[in-house]
Amino acid sequence: MSAKRMSLPRLRIPLIVLCSALVGSAVSAQTPQPSETDLQTTLRPGMTVWITESGGREEKTRIVGVSGGIVTTTVGENIRRVRAQDIRRARVRRSDTIIDGAVIGAGAALASGLAVCRLTDPGRSVGTSDRSRGSARSAPA
Repeated sequence: MSAKRMSLPRLRIPLIVLCSALVGSAVSAQTPQPSETDLQTTLRPGMTVWITESGGREEKTRIVGVSGGIVTTTVGENIRRVRAQDIRRARVRRSDTIIDGAVIGAGAALASGLAVCRLTDPGRSVGTSDRSRGSARSAPA
């Protein structure tokens, strides 16, 4: 019976390794290049984006237009035309609207206000329950 107990822990480790190997997902070291249709739907004139080219150079630009596989951008006064296939990554930073900030702020204020009210409620004593207070008052005569 002791031989079975010794072999059970030894089997656990290979089973864990086997399950981990079977469940693992594929990992990719490179990001896929965005297709031209993705760029046309994502990038709109007037947007500020960070474009990383195939050479690894990243630049903050403003989009002028996207058409025919060419992305037209401006950096200051310079106009550049970049082929869509040369763009490795385009990051668009979207900021929250004022309404989003107001709703988040109101929710945080309400939650913290309720928590403070709950902690400082004068009708509740720490360590006593309502039953113990009520039983002291209505003791049988």
